[in-house]
Amino acid sequence: MDRQSLHQLMDQAAEEQWEVLDLSGWELTALPPEIGQLKQLKRLILGKWDQKQEQWLGIGLTVLPEELSQLVNITELTLSGNPLTKIADCVTRLSTLESLHLAQTQLATVVPSITHLTKLRKLSLWGNQLSALLESLAQLTNLTKLYLNQNQISVIPESLAQLTNLDMLDLRPNQISAIPKSIM
Repeated sequence: MDRQSLHQLMDQAAEEQWEVLDLSGWELTALPPEIGQLKQLKRLILGKWDQKQEQWLGIGLTVLPEELSQLVNITELTLSGNPLTKIADCVTRLSTLESLHLAQTQLATVVPSITHLTKLRKLSLWGNQLSALLESLAQLTNLTKLYLNQNQISVIPESLAQLTNLDMLDLRPNQISAIPKSIM
């Protein structure tokens, strides 16, 4: 999609007060700063699995614009399938986020500032290159679903037992030799 078409689409989304914007599969390598003007958005989809084509439809993002943090009403952000190597600070400032999808990106670590997402209920980090988890993930006390499958995790921090609202913890397959009894 060319820049002019993208701007027209974003203008339409702003004018019509769209709550959902799906840009997955558009082969963009960057989001324009104007994305921050779409303050009414509740869901932003920048990558998803296409069952028909059996492939990820990302948009080729390696970095996110700082203006993303201006989406003050967003509750769901999907970045799956994009070649992101880290969770940007602009994402960890989205205080209304309830669902964050970062599956099949290229994350090797989780930034400590993810704990600022105190309303987060679903966190999908599967299919990445994570080898360790932060003890501080236990501060995300509203989490009900945590997907860590298909990584390279070898140790599960005992602190995850503090996630008492968790009803789904997916750890398969990883390199875990033991799961703390407090989590089982």
